[in-house]
Amino acid sequence: MKIYFILLSSFLTLSALDFQTIKDANIAYKNKEYKKAIEFYKLLNSNEAKYDLANSYYKANDFENAIKTYKSIKDEKLEFKKLHNLGNSYAKNNNIDKAIQSYEKALKLQDDVDTKYNLELLKKKKQDKKQKQKNDNKRQDNKKDSDKKEQNSKDKDGKKEKKKEQNSKAKDGKKEKKKEQDKKQNQEAKNNSKKQDIKKQSLSDMQERKFLKMLEKRGVKTLLLPLDKKTKGDNSEEKPW
Repeated sequence: MKIYFILLSSFLTLSALDFQTIKDANIAYKNKEYKKAIEFYKLLNSNEAKYDLANSYYKANDFENAIKTYKSIKDEKLEFKKLHNLGNSYAKNNNIDKAIQSYEKALKLQDDVDTKYNLELLKKKKQDKKQKQKNDNKRQDNKKDSDKKEQNSKDKDGKKEKKKEQNSKAKDGKKEKKKEQDKKQNQEAKNNSKKQDIKKQSLSDMQERKFLKMLEKRGVKTLLLPLDKKTKGDNSEEKPW
């Protein structure tokens, strides 16, 4: 009997503490002191307290912990609310597919206007996201095609410029080569002309010597001067005879 009273006393004390904790947690939540409310709700272990704890996480923008806490609730009475708020948490956490799944499960349990609205909103958002991705991919493909065409045009212009430069160099090379050939030919012509002059001069001297010998044989005593020379000290030209 004594043990029974001790256990009953402990239960009543514990219930009083839980009641006070719930009261303090609800006050903190109402005053938007969500972090403080979280600490109070953590002290409780009922499904209702977990639901309020998950709501506090959601209000504090801690969506990861909100999702974990909603998923830990095992109570059929809270299943619809849990799934609806779980969908909200997934949506806030940018997990659109999971949010849509949660809303669809919630609607199977209960027909709700807000849940339907959120579901259609997310479906449209998902569709818009796909369309945006499609448009972005198209723009990227167009840009790649444009860049490829531009690069091909640059390569083509580069080839033309290179070919033009090569042709110009080849043309200049031919001009230079012709110039060198002309120079060589001119030099050869000069050399040939000089050789001819030397040959003519040699032939003339030889003829002159032959003529002198012929005169000597005849006994003619005279002075023979070259026609292209002048006597020293006199500006007058000497006649050959």
